[in-house]
Amino acid sequence: MAFCASCGGPLNQGATFCGSCGAKVSSSLAQGSAAAAPAPAPVRSPVPTGAPASTGLAPNVAGMLAYTPFVGWIIAVLWLVLDPYKNDPFIRFNALQELLFSVALVGVSIVFSILGMIIAAITSGFGGLVMLPIWGIFWLAVIAYKLYLMYRAYNNERPMIPFIGEFAAKQVG
Repeated sequence: MAFCASCGGPLNQGATFCGSCGAKVSSSLAQGSAAAAPAPAPVRSPVPTGAPASTGLAPNVAGMLAYTPFVGWIIAVLWLVLDPYKNDPFIRFNALQELLFSVALVGVSIVFSILGMIIAAITSGFGGLVMLPIWGIFWLAVIAYKLYLMYRAYNNERPMIPFIGEFAAKQVG
């Protein structure tokens, strides 16, 4: 069996290039003549390691991510418990405000659902059809407002949601 002179990998009978490294094989090896022992693998020096990379996001990016639609409450909880983020007042404010806003949205959703069921029961289902577009418009408005909050947080501004923002600011200090 023939071996590549560059990498030491095995060569197929009649091969003109090494299948492992792609090096051109001399004609005597390509014809299947016996080769010397494979060359030892090159010794590589270890890659120097510098200082460790930054462990966290910039505060404006972390604050912005807290308002991500549909998953912002999960990110907000993470920012409130993870060590590099829970100590930054800007990130804590945005995370707490998003968490409180999500709780308020759950409450409004429950009220809208109950209201929709009552209206549908009174109107034999027609009221439920009326509530569907209202429900869709409500959630589109929520997404648009969250995008606005993300924009403000990214610009290092403290977006204040009425009532909720004041409470979050008092809690953060």
